[in-house]
Amino acid sequence: MKRAAVVLSLLLMPSCTDAIDVGEGAPESVGGEGGQSSSSGPSGASEVATGAGQAGSEGSGQAGPGGSGQAGSGGSSSAGSPSEPAAGAGGAEQGCNSDLFVGYLHVTSQAELEQLRGVSVLRGTLEITGDVPDLSPLECLTTVDGGLVIRENPTLRDLDGLRSLEEVARTIKIFDNPMLESVAGAAARAPMWMIARNASLESLSGFEEVEAGVLWLNGNARLASLSALGNLREGGITLIDNDALTSLDGINASRLDTLHISKSDGLVSLKGIDGLETVGVLELFENPNLSSLEGLEELRTVSNLLLWQNQSLSSLEGLESLVHVDYLDISELPALTDLTGLTSLESLRSLGVNGNSALVSLDGAPALRTVEHAVIESNPELVSVNAFAQLRPDQDPPLSLTLSSSPKLTSIDIGRATRLRDLYLSGLALTDLSAFAGVSELRSLSVGSNPELVSLRGVEQISALFKLGISRNPQLTNLEGLSGLRFVESGITISNNAALTSLDGLGPLSSEGTGMNVGVALRGNPRLVDIDALRGILRMNQLVIEDNDALLDLTGLEDLRDLLSLSIRSNPALTTLRGLGARTIFGITITGNQSLTSCEIAAFIAGLQAFNDVREEENATGACSP
Repeated sequence: MKRAAVVLSLLLMPSCTDAIDVGEGAPESVGGEGGQSSSSGPSGASEVATGAGQAGSEGSGQAGPGGSGQAGSGGSSSAGSPSEPAAGAGGAEQGCNSDLFVGYLHVTSQAELEQLRGVSVLRGTLEITGDVPDLSPLECLTTVDGGLVIRENPTLRDLDGLRSLEEVARTIKIFDNPMLESVAGAAARAPMWMIARNASLESLSGFEEVEAGVLWLNGNARLASLSALGNLREGGITLIDNDALTSLDGINASRLDTLHISKSDGLVSLKGIDGLETVGVLELFENPNLSSLEGLEELRTVSNLLLWQNQSLSSLEGLESLVHVDYLDISELPALTDLTGLTSLESLRSLGVNGNSALVSLDGAPALRTVEHAVIESNPELVSVNAFAQLRPDQDPPLSLTLSSSPKLTSIDIGRATRLRDLYLSGLALTDLSAFAGVSELRSLSVGSNPELVSLRGVEQISALFKLGISRNPQLTNLEGLSGLRFVESGITISNNAALTSLDGLGPLSSEGTGMNVGVALRGNPRLVDIDALRGILRMNQLVIEDNDALLDLTGLEDLRDLLSLSIRSNPALTTLRGLGARTIFGITITGNQSLTSCEIAAFIAGLQAFNDVREEENATGACSP
């Protein structure tokens, strides 16, 4: 019997399968489904043309498997349903031997689905919605080279009609089918399965032979078993809001690209994945009763490990075999008190420990030798940070460390480390910087909002910085501790330090470190009277002196010769600019200085060799001082 090819050109639906909401956290469909799904048109409108040769030129001449109606040589189908396959194209009696060429085919009734009986290869994406209780018309279907979507079917109980299906090129989506009890027919070879909100589904029976792919399970309220996944060896698993699931038994893979588990109220541990050794991304989010990581005892390597908002998780025990993580994020675990469980962890590229309300210390990672980047912030009970005590002193690149918003933190141990990249300290209970006494190389230093800080002692070995920031430290009176500093490449910002009276302790800065890139900003230091420590700077990009209530003059800036931009604003006690030695300035703003007279400003500008863009306003009036 000659194979008949049916060519179906179908106007696309107004809303495409890729736009369907399958739930929170849904990944992008693999490959994008349909390919043409952005087009729109009336549902089911189609034109049909037979393939080469007259349909029914051989055989009985009866149309389709039903045996009624004469075979047509062309023409169009009735509106709202796909055309019947040509005579001899399929059906139980005729065999399964036709191809149906579509871009995107949307079936909304049992009668429409019946028109696909006998089709073995569907070239496009098939979506089935509405009251279609029986998929047996698809019993010949072996291949879909687009995607397959079965959704919002109120009476469908099983997928047995797909028992011949062998391969789907793109994602298989099965969701919002409240009576569906089995997905056995969907276990064809595919890159991804998305199975969501099927209220009667209790297991994945039928998936026993699946060895590879990405499985996404969301909101299947009665799903209680993953035992059918025993042969899955590569790919990924996402489990979201499957509250009946109390065990991960059935996941036997030793390696996965991704494992995501969130909002699974029934899980108290991770028992069942005991053989897992390597994961690309492991995410555990918002599992309210997860109290243990038991089940991860064999895990050695993870690219990204994220533990977020698991309210009952009080320990990291279970991770004792973990050796390397690229990115470890431990956030908003209110029962966690330390890092016990990270016994074997040796290296991290990035560490985030944030918003853990009961965390007292970072004890528990004694083998940690390498960390490139760490952010420890908003841990209100944190007292000590000693996870870095065993860092290699020659680590390259060196550690970049941020410690912030931990108001009880008094103890920091970085061991024998002599190099850091960036150091950011904010909102801590430190009184000085003695924890960093061994550091001789540092790129950037920022110290801000530390209410107990009285001294910068501890960083005397630092001779060069890219950037320096000292802000909002209410008890700091000087810059003692920065006496070794000779070179700042980009910027110095000293701002809003309520008790700071002088810049003594800074430098002396040498001329070799004062290129045109450096900018100096002195802002909001109400008691600052002495800036003599800036002596020695020859050139600046920008100089900003603003809101320093007690500053009388600019003594200390006599060596300055070239300046691109000058801003002097709202310094109520400032009476003279005579300490400023710059002779060339491009861009001058002098405003709101209540004791600085306009004639004093005019005399200063008159002494410049080159300048432009002068803005001078709201300063004092009166005679110049001699």
